[in-house]
Amino acid sequence: MMFKPHWIMLAKPLLIAFAGVVMLRIFREGLQDYSRFIYDAFLRAGLGYENISAALAAVQLGIVALIFWPLIKARAVRATWRFELCDEQIVWRHGVFNRYVEEIEIAEIVGVNLFESITGRIFGFSTVLIDTRGRDTLVMPMIGGGRTFANQALEAKRRLRRTVGNFPA
Repeated sequence: MMFKPHWIMLAKPLLIAFAGVVMLRIFREGLQDYSRFIYDAFLRAGLGYENISAALAAVQLGIVALIFWPLIKARAVRATWRFELCDEQIVWRHGVFNRYVEEIEIAEIVGVNLFESITGRIFGFSTVLIDTRGRDTLVMPMIGGGRTFANQALEAKRRLRRTVGNFPA
């Protein structure tokens, strides 16, 4: 069964982008109020009028990049992270430019822990922590349907234990 990060991970970057657009709007309006001061400062520095528009455009471009980078990053993470629960293993595929694949055998699982905030309970996402013998903990953040994932992982371990016999826990 395939799981992926919840859509809620886009909420914070969207709020940052909205606040940034408001700040950019204020910045542009403020430029009109302080344009005489900015022009005088450029002339005193000996930079001339032709450099003013390039500098202000660079500042605005930097603000736009800072505004939208968290949103782009969160969207890329949501698009590329996949958690797959098979009968014998859990596979976590992630990475935008470099692809990482982490696999854990169901037999290696010692425990499955679940963290759900109040927001997570309302919107249906949680962070799943899988404790294994060979590795301390695999943390899978903000999974949509994390409770289902944790229950199915434990059920897969029980099925494997019944089928194979008693293996070390």
